[in-house]
Amino acid sequence: MTGRIMHIRTKNAVGSALSVPLWLAAATLLAITAIQPSAAAEGRLASIVIDANSGDVLQQNNADKQRYPASLTKMMTLYLLFEQIEAGNYDLNSRLSVSANAARQPPTRLGVKPGGTITVEAAIMSLITRSANDVSVVIAENIDGDVDSFARRMTTKAHQIGMSRTVFRNPNGLPNSQQVTTARDMATLGRSLFERFPKFTPYFARQSFTYQGRVIRNHNKLLGRVDGVDGIKTGYTRASGFNLVTSMRRNGRHLVAAVLGAPSGPTRDNHMRHLVKAHATQLAAKKTSFSLAMRSKAPAAPEKIQVAAASSPPPAKKPVNDDADAAPEKSLAALAQAALAKVPDSAPAIAAPQQTAAPPPVRASAVAPPPWQVAGTQVEQVQDIRPRISSVLQWRGGAAPARDTSSTERQADKEPTGSSLPRAATLTGWVVQIAATNSENEALQLLKDARDAARKPLSSAKAVTERVAKGPATLYRARFAGFADKQSAERACAALKREDYSCLTLKL
Repeated sequence: MTGRIMHIRTKNAVGSALSVPLWLAAATLLAITAIQPSAAAEGRLASIVIDANSGDVLQQNNADKQRYPASLTKMMTLYLLFEQIEAGNYDLNSRLSVSANAARQPPTRLGVKPGGTITVEAAIMSLITRSANDVSVVIAENIDGDVDSFARRMTTKAHQIGMSRTVFRNPNGLPNSQQVTTARDMATLGRSLFERFPKFTPYFARQSFTYQGRVIRNHNKLLGRVDGVDGIKTGYTRASGFNLVTSMRRNGRHLVAAVLGAPSGPTRDNHMRHLVKAHATQLAAKKTSFSLAMRSKAPAAPEKIQVAAASSPPPAKKPVNDDADAAPEKSLAALAQAALAKVPDSAPAIAAPQQTAAPPPVRASAVAPPPWQVAGTQVEQVQDIRPRISSVLQWRGGAAPARDTSSTERQADKEPTGSSLPRAATLTGWVVQIAATNSENEALQLLKDARDAARKPLSSAKAVTERVAKGPATLYRARFAGFADKQSAERACAALKREDYSCLTLKL
């Protein structure tokens, strides 16, 4: 009937009926939904604030719950590029080759062409401002030859500097259910970048750069708007929500904060503004603590890789709204719905809200000890195993380690003289390989952890490492040997997989 107003009836606290126009109720509900993130969205929001001078944690909420990093991934890509520059393998004017694979990456892109080149400095700026997925792959392929190898390097470095809950599968943060991190780990990475590479961190404060006549502006909306903010990186995918790591320095004081999983860009930025404002007065005036990154050494020169522009892998499928830096502005309701996308079953579970009141300051290095620190498991014939850094390259949740052509069938690979472990080349029968690392101590620690996790199937197996030269690099395979037959080796491998270790069986 024309002009008629429909009403909905409800009851107040004492049971009296209230009559509310349906249009008013709907409008009110829509307004509330647009302004406030839902309870589920709040549960996905994770944050942490660290005093970069003292290492104190000033605020944390879901800080150790795994989330998707999205384009925050590029912070680690830059970290590794800075290492290569510092080691003398590149300078800012060095030219990086562009492959067909790199050029066809989904947006956001800088638009580099196959067969062309880009300078290291332009590559740095394109990741910071444009969040260029194509240039991220250019960097990866020039350093390690392919994306998978570079991703393993990223994970290795992450664990070395204390990012114990992070795994990388690509250099740009495009959707991958196995690529996970935490707010604490991302703040650790941000702090590590500023401590380890002070001469490069001014790049993160740049609000724009010019490439081939185009002015490309930074997507970090806090730059120039919040006093003291000098970087560092934004990120977004539908699965991750809106992410941000921020550095703020005032009068010698330094704060690093991370917000992950926000339902919209404005929500993320406003929350970060609040964190910076709330904790800016609590910061130490002098540097009294350093991150684990300060103990890392510059890497050896990488093997020279020819990146062939003619290489043409199958075209990548174009994801929908794969990065916030390319995403157009949408309604808050749509952004909230995107941020609440279901996490794939293969990814770590997202926990319910765990909002914590501001705790007493604790040392960042003392919070959340790495899960692999296990004592009491003896590796055969090793009297003292105390690695300076923890085990890496565990490929948890990923595919099995690739079977490389330089395995024990190649008799040229020799165990170093005086090794305290059995020489893998002298063993016979079936073995189970769980990883290959760039440090023997790391391989030993990984073997200890794996034996403790799988227990009975590995109780009588021999833990061995094998040194392998790959060009200028040296790797150490982590293996269990001494299995009577293929079936016992496969049972051990199956037990490891149940504990989220990847492995493969080999006949020597």
